Amino acid sequence: MPCVRARRNCDKALTSLHNLAGVLDIERNTLGENHPSTLTTCHNLAAVLHHQEHHDLAAVEMAAVLSARRRVLGPEHPDTLSTQRWLDTINAARGEP
Repeated sequence: MPCVRARRNCDKALTSLHNLAGVLDIERNTLGENHPSTLTTCHNLAAVLHHQEHHDLAAVEMAAVLSARRRVLGPEHPDTLSTQRWLDTINAARGEP
């Protein structure tokens, strides 16, 4: 039974990744690369990558979101701070301080 559960979880994660990638394409085309909604979708995509244990790719994506959020929303905005915490978590999973 654990194998079946693991397979289901993997399928759900792949579906989430695919769905987020589709939403991201639409948002980039309609709202622009630096729109707060687009940045939220990028953040969520990086979080899914982290949960799938693609930590290196997740770190690159989350760092890009952090940079954009600092520029667009400011360094003290709650979304910016949330992204910083996520990046810290991802880097810890990668064995980085």
